Amino acid sequence: MILLKILLAVEVGLCFLFMLLSLRLRKELNIGNELPYKYKLKFLAPVSLYVLNVFQIMRRIDFYTIKVHQKVITIYGNKHAREITQWFIAETLTLITLCVVGGTLFTVLADDPTIFGFGLFIAILIPVLVLRQLSNEVEQRKRSIIRELPEVLNKIILLVNAGETVQGALIRTINQGNNTEETPLFKEMKLTIQELQMNISFAKALENMSRRCASQEVTMFTTTLLLNYKRGGDELVLSLRTLSKELWDRRKAVSRTAGEEAASKLVIPMVVIFLVVLIIVGAPALMMM
Repeated sequence: MILLKILLAVEVGLCFLFMLLSLRLRKELNIGNELPYKYKLKFLAPVSLYVLNVFQIMRRIDFYTIKVHQKVITIYGNKHAREITQWFIAETLTLITLCVVGGTLFTVLADDPTIFGFGLFIAILIPVLVLRQLSNEVEQRKRSIIRELPEVLNKIILLVNAGETVQGALIRTINQGNNTEETPLFKEMKLTIQELQMNISFAKALENMSRRCASQEVTMFTTTLLLNYKRGGDELVLSLRTLSKELWDRRKAVSRTAGEEAASKLVIPMVVIFLVVLIIVGAPALMMM
């Protein structure tokens, strides 16, 4: 316990120095204000970034940095991917530090060394958990795109049938869509429209959208448009309708999978509730025996 008390004193001293350093480096937070990623522990952000850069932690754990960076690109795009990856790993480092310091503090207060071991265990799990959280966000993004894409395609088919060009139908679909929630698909399609307004070719804009979405369904959508938009007429409409049917089938499969996952998540709470009810009902009978 003496060693733990010494360790706690050192950790408290380092935390105090980090807080002072964080106040001095507060201006560095201006970088993060422009990013779509929201840092949860902003008061510790400057010192975390400072430690990350001084000790070159991202380069030393490049295997972990690469995994995080790939998922960040999928979720947030290429524009601020490097900065967001840096902030994400800095936040992970902050959480690990807080777990170690908190575990040491509660160990000294409770005089129980097992708490310190538990704190270290949680600290080791944090990088795995945050990476899993990123993977879940990537999966949710893909599912959101799959749910929305068939509806967008149906609107494009209606407009093309009415005599609109493919490019015009795509622009009108996005501009007239009910996109108040800024879903992933609408964000990417808005970027595509902005590229078209900057005189980037239609083919290049669609290729960029397919690359940003990183979804097989979007790739099928853009490929079908690129192969048939110059032809127009019945061939284009027929190709789009065939694709629409396939996308609706995939949307149904995704919805079915989501329903099964939700049902499986309810099993454990139901078992716990059943055990509690069983104890409440059976306890009086057992006490009377």
